[in-house]
Amino acid sequence: MIFNQAEINNAREASSKNKRVMVATMPLYDNHGGILQCYALCSILVKLGYEPVVLNRAIYYPFWKRCIAFLLARIPGQNFKNFRYRYLRARAQSSFVENYIPATRPLVSKNEVSTFYKLFDPTAVISGSDQVWRFSYINEPFWHFYFLSFAEKSKKIAYAASFGLDHWEAPELIVSVKKYLADFSAISVRESSGTSICKNTFTVESSLVLDPTLLLPRDFYLKDFSVSDQDALGLVTYILDPDRDKKQCVDDALVLYGFDTEISLNDPLLNEKMDAKKWVGSIASASLVLTDSFHGMVFSIIMRKNFVAFVNKGRGSDRFFSLCKLLGIEGKAIVDKEKFSDALKIEIDYADVERRLEELKSNSVDYLMKALSR
Repeated sequence: MIFNQAEINNAREASSKNKRVMVATMPLYDNHGGILQCYALCSILVKLGYEPVVLNRAIYYPFWKRCIAFLLARIPGQNFKNFRYRYLRARAQSSFVENYIPATRPLVSKNEVSTFYKLFDPTAVISGSDQVWRFSYINEPFWHFYFLSFAEKSKKIAYAASFGLDHWEAPELIVSVKKYLADFSAISVRESSGTSICKNTFTVESSLVLDPTLLLPRDFYLKDFSVSDQDALGLVTYILDPDRDKKQCVDDALVLYGFDTEISLNDPLLNEKMDAKKWVGSIASASLVLTDSFHGMVFSIIMRKNFVAFVNKGRGSDRFFSLCKLLGIEGKAIVDKEKFSDALKIEIDYADVERRLEELKSNSVDYLMKALSR
């Protein structure tokens, strides 16, 4: 497989115009899962013989908020509205993005997006993956970027796009979204609820596919990221939205398994130095993972770890349930802390999980190949 940056550059030089593919996804800023899914999708495209480039959207703020965010991000000793910690995480991620993802610089305006699109002149543009169709996440003047409004001449494809919720959040825009989706040659989503939204709200057909991170083999991550899957770290947690119940579950796990302490991947001190590779390596080195992150759950599965996923309703719950159902491990994703003890006791048959994954991977890659070759 061709995955490292040097090989991607070689593929770019050798590729012809009709193999150029652009990817429109969420900003490549500080989110481990968002960055890794983009990396994985580009890796698969290279494997299939295409030349990917990512239109890296900058996080949108009005000018006044952009000025405030810039200052708050750089003032030490505070973390007002999480600007400082996000900035530190982004700084840690920057080298990974630069070295592993063929992306443009962060693009602020519609004109910049249009300019890069015309310069690259791709045969196809892909929207996805991650929650690119969750309106509360893309609610900005140029929200239709994620519905590929700028791609005037190219084939339009959605790969593993996610609405995040079980409904479309902006009913006043349904007519506009229908118009954009009508121009797509192929639409796929990441959750079963997404297929229902496409059909019932936008009257378009869609396919259910895997998140790109699940298309790459476990051994690839271990080798290319130079990480170990030995259970050296004990209890690893990645809790995006901590609360009393989750804290109690973590404390119970410490006692039950006799761990000395937890390694929190959301610790601000760790985040200053943790890029996507180190984040994956920490999960790979865990004995047990407790997380409320979708991609925290995904990489626990990839690395064949015992885990419990606290379903994060505010960030989108169906993605947890949909994937666990597909893989036959429904009991590992919980809503109530009362189910925590039972979830811990469930032993995952990873031989069965990987049998299911192989079929799903095959179908997902086949979908992408056909969508690009139509």
